[in-house]
Amino acid sequence: MSDTKRIIFSSPLAPRLILKQAGFNNQPPGRKRTLVRHTHNFWSIDFCIDGTSKVELEKRFYTFKRGDIMLIAPGKEHRFIYTWESFSCYSFKMDIPALESLQKNSIYVGDAESLKPRLGMLEAVKNCLYAFCPEKLLQTNLPFSINSSFVDIRILEELLYGIAHHYIFGEASHTVEHQNNTLLEEISRFVYLRNGKPVTVGEVAEHLGYSTGHLRTIVRSLTGNSTKTFIDLERIKIMKELLLYSDVRIGELAQLMDFQDTKYFSRFFRKYTGELPRSWAKKNIR
Repeated sequence: MSDTKRIIFSSPLAPRLILKQAGFNNQPPGRKRTLVRHTHNFWSIDFCIDGTSKVELEKRFYTFKRGDIMLIAPGKEHRFIYTWESFSCYSFKMDIPALESLQKNSIYVGDAESLKPRLGMLEAVKNCLYAFCPEKLLQTNLPFSINSSFVDIRILEELLYGIAHHYIFGEASHTVEHQNNTLLEEISRFVYLRNGKPVTVGEVAEHLGYSTGHLRTIVRSLTGNSTKTFIDLERIKIMKELLLYSDVRIGELAQLMDFQDTKYFSRFFRKYTGELPRSWAKKNIR
């Protein structure tokens, strides 16, 4: 008698994800246009294959580029903004019964650190798509409905569920935390590249692709301060470095930082440090 054990399932498992539509979105170069903001009553997941497009997702802007993944929750407003560049992506619309009881949040994943595994996911999705969907439908630039005639489509559904589950449960909090930390680092870098000169919230928001309101909300939630205060504190760091490690005089530093005069600069410095620049320097220069 063989020792090999046979595992028999009496009934198929209930599907965790039900694919409704699939499609290949291909935008040739030279067709700049903006789609209207809209919502869906189902989940969607998009994989950028090549090129770039701007995406507005819940009032936040992203540059959707090769290897990026966008998981859009039901009822969340979004739109594509096509530039002059070519752009292509795989797009799937689906119900996810396993997530019905969860608070539904959209997730955008585009960090450089996880690009390699995302490209692996993209290749797996591509292989399943071409293996289980009729070739003539894939040759069109239109979404097509999924039905029972698509043999073995359940394999693609399980793959998409695994990717969605990975980011919603396994990586979502890490990704959000990473993106938030990166956001503060990017603001600091922007102020640094401006050599500590005045920077407006609007300039930072435009540079990062955020609306000013959304940027203010995130920065306050992370730091407890307004975005302007965070920017000013980053400028103060640069001023302190120059006072400590250069021979610049107070008046010269005020000019470098684009203040109207030394008095205004000193008032600004004291607001955030509690001391005048000269007094602070005497205490800290060894």
